Amino acid sequence: MFARIGQVVGARRNFNDLLSNDELLAIFPEGTKGLGKPFSRRYQLARFNVGFIESALRYKAPIVPIAVVGAEEQLPMVGNLKPIARLFNFPYFPITPFFPLLGPIGMLPMPVQYHIYYGKPLHFYEEYSAETINEPEKVRMLAHQVQMTIQDMLIAGLDQRQSVFGFGAA
Repeated sequence: MFARIGQVVGARRNFNDLLSNDELLAIFPEGTKGLGKPFSRRYQLARFNVGFIESALRYKAPIVPIAVVGAEEQLPMVGNLKPIARLFNFPYFPITPFFPLLGPIGMLPMPVQYHIYYGKPLHFYEEYSAETINEPEKVRMLAHQVQMTIQDMLIAGLDQRQSVFGFGAA
């Protein structure tokens, strides 16, 4: 099903194939670390993986920072059932405010409003050559720069948001 809608596994080969065909990619550089954060760490980005920087430099592709406000409240994870996650080979198995209390219905997402913010494209390839991918410290620094840009966008978006559910004051 995911392949039919255009989703691919986050592997460098897939990124390289798509970028060499001038395709547009949406990459989540936090990986599963971002999805498995407890609710107490909402909107605190996990350390970004660096593969997206390497691909952007290699293929001279801009990076457009995107921040989504609302997703972290959609299905708040208050715990992790690690034994069940291991059983199914999942990175985590969430306990939410309503699951397992309400059974499978407790896994339905909350009706939150999303706010999506797009930053200015970052053209790192204009300053850094493709050979920069062989310099781990520079690559990590560029990934950190993107992460801080998105973190700032999240903070600004949270300050602007009036309500989690789209009505009334926060």
